[in-house]
Amino acid sequence: MIGQNGAVKVASLDLADEQTCGISNFAGAMLSAVNGARAQARSCGGAAYGAAPALGWNELLGQASIEQATSMATANQLADTGSITDRATRTGYEFQAVGENIAQGYTSVPKLMEALLASDEHCRKIMSPAATEMAAACVKASTGKTYWAQTFAKHTPFE
Repeated sequence: MIGQNGAVKVASLDLADEQTCGISNFAGAMLSAVNGARAQARSCGGAAYGAAPALGWNELLGQASIEQATSMATANQLADTGSITDRATRTGYEFQAVGENIAQGYTSVPKLMEALLASDEHCRKIMSPAATEMAAACVKASTGKTYWAQTFAKHTPFE
């Protein structure tokens, strides 16, 4: 069941293997890994981040992540194609803030997260206290290489 502005309960998600690189319980594993990282204070490139609140999963952000990961897999190239603000807007997500991490070649959520947290820019997006929701996707190219997209955002409050 999709709630306001695309919020969903992860347990209710049935994501296609093509959107998850065949990783079982993809959304649950990703959300758990991201929230586990956010639960601990850390330094991202010299910037100190305190523990950040847990994020929720948002299906509209999932659509934006799928679009980016699919675009990269189709081109078989790691690239920011278009703008995350445009992708989020196309899904109907109304945001105050939105950001994205992209990666290629990782075979599991833990390996992806280890690499992202070791990168200052990616770490900052994961730890950003501005984010309240997220989603992610992983799409395999015809070559078998994996392409990942994580989208983080804070939605505009309803009035």
